[in-house]
Amino acid sequence: MRAALYVRVSTLDQNLDNQLDDLRKYVERRGWREAVEYADRASGAKDSRPFKRHAATLNRCLLES
Repeated sequence: MRAALYVRVSTLDQNLDNQLDDLRKYVERRGWREAVEYADRASGAKDSRPFKRHAATLNRCLLES
């Protein structure tokens, strides 16, 4: 199985690395393969997050694997 990782922080002083490390370990423990990582640095109040723009690419990547 392939996994897509998505992390988000809402302020510039927060760090994405801890979230990504935890997700990578989770994927590894289950024997999954990581397909792609997406990270957003945006307020939850914003309606346009980069991940939304990449959703079609993500689906295609996971389906082609």
